[in-house]
Amino acid sequence: LYGGALIIMDIEGTGEPHEPLDLDQVKEGSLKSLNVYDAENAQFHTVNQTDPFAENFLRPETYRLARTPIEIHHTRVLRFDGQLLPLNELQRNRYWHDSVLGRVYEALINANIANDSTASLLFETNVDVIKIKDLMSMLSTPDGAELLSERFFLAKMLKANNNVTLLDADEEIEKSNVTFSGIDAVLDRFMTILSAASDIPATRLFGKAPVGMNATGESDLTNFYDHIKEKQEFEFRPLLKKFDDIFSRHLGLDPED
Repeated sequence: LYGGALIIMDIEGTGEPHEPLDLDQVKEGSLKSLNVYDAENAQFHTVNQTDPFAENFLRPETYRLARTPIEIHHTRVLRFDGQLLPLNELQRNRYWHDSVLGRVYEALINANIANDSTASLLFETNVDVIKIKDLMSMLSTPDGAELLSERFFLAKMLKANNNVTLLDADEEIEKSNVTFSGIDAVLDRFMTILSAASDIPATRLFGKAPVGMNATGESDLTNFYDHIKEKQEFEFRPLLKKFDDIFSRHLGLDPED
């Protein structure tokens, strides 16, 4: 939501929080807690700008939590990033990436507007248009607007209760109908845009049936699952491996097993 978050690992007996974590010091039962802080409550304190070969080059060396003076070394946290930003934007954004909702927000709002607008049209499918002789003259009198409003309020009640429309001999009523041809295509287009922005197939995001001759949607799902697997391998596996190395020692197990 905020562009990233940290999992702070409280590991007893491994030195001060601002010092690098030595895995050899992690003993059985030393992992005391895991605490999550989002990007709004975990700011960078120092940034590695000198060692281009370090894993955290041009990234925070230490973090400082909101409302605390404690510095925490990057080796003692698991950092999860949102939508990745280029370096200059990353620096302007306090060394945090962008919210994962940023790229879908506009498409989501537009799809919601299209859906709400279509729903509001349902009230316009059948509108009574009443032509009244000397309407403007009637409205020009002090009590004309009030009398006209009261008159048609009673006429509406009569129609609702008895399905009868009460009109003067000089008045005329017409039905105004609205057609919905083409609206389904417009809604489908907004759904397609939202699906593309979120990188989730419409068959999965909206439960839509696949479109096209002999279409099954399998290729869309295959691409989607390949995308998920890529994120698992390159974004989450390194973090999970780091945690596994610590957690296995905490359990008294050999990390190599």
